[in-house]
Amino acid sequence: MKFTHRVMAMAGLNPFRARKSFGWILFDAGRYALASLELYAVFLSPAYAAFVRRKISRPVNLMVIGAQKSGTTWVYHQMLDHSLAEISTKKECHHFDRGRMGTLGTYFRQYQGPDGDRPVVEIAPDYGPISKWRIKAIAALFPELRIAFIARDPVARAWSGTRMETAFDRGLSLNQVPARDMYDHLCTRRSHRYSDYAALLQNWVDVFGAERLRIFPFDMINNAPKDLLAGLLEHAAGEVSGQTASITVSDKAVFAGEPLRANEAI
Repeated sequence: MKFTHRVMAMAGLNPFRARKSFGWILFDAGRYALASLELYAVFLSPAYAAFVRRKISRPVNLMVIGAQKSGTTWVYHQMLDHSLAEISTKKECHHFDRGRMGTLGTYFRQYQGPDGDRPVVEIAPDYGPISKWRIKAIAALFPELRIAFIARDPVARAWSGTRMETAFDRGLSLNQVPARDMYDHLCTRRSHRYSDYAALLQNWVDVFGAERLRIFPFDMINNAPKDLLAGLLEHAAGEVSGQTASITVSDKAVFAGEPLRANEAI
């Protein structure tokens, strides 16, 4: 792996993704710095956190924090297409890990829909391994927040992530990717941290408590898709919901990527 690729991987970034222009890199860096400073102020100052909370018209009820490559895109589309929850039109806002919304005010405004009966849900698989201080800032903003995690076999998840990031993210087909690139990606810190379920979940439990976290098996997408959606909504709202009883859900993979063999998707 090239030296620049190693540095990016150590920072938790995908070293194989197509490069942005220098101007976009500066813009992203500035946006990330601004969002991080605001979030750090929330983390450091309970008074400031209380001030920011007063601006929230609809707090987030549930965050689905992972795992990456474990069906979260499917969950997002089911909730959005069937209006099961108040959910962002962007599948991943990346505010609490990359600061892509710029400010908390912009982040809050996406959840100002008129339907107050539906829970507010954010699907954010990259939030799983974020730093504990960021998790504490999230807790300061949303004290009643509940957490969900869809757990896929860690080996299958890592292999799926490697195939996506070394092929799809570069605009290549799988047969164009050198085997060495796949091996190098599997060895990166980025790949390891997404598969270390015990460590990342412990950070969230330390902040929110075990009673706020619920883990769902990845296989439910194929075996019991309605039960998965109902369980997520129940966890979000704190009560049993009948919203999924009459809907028709698809168990077809979303963002499945290029198969290696028949019936195999990323």
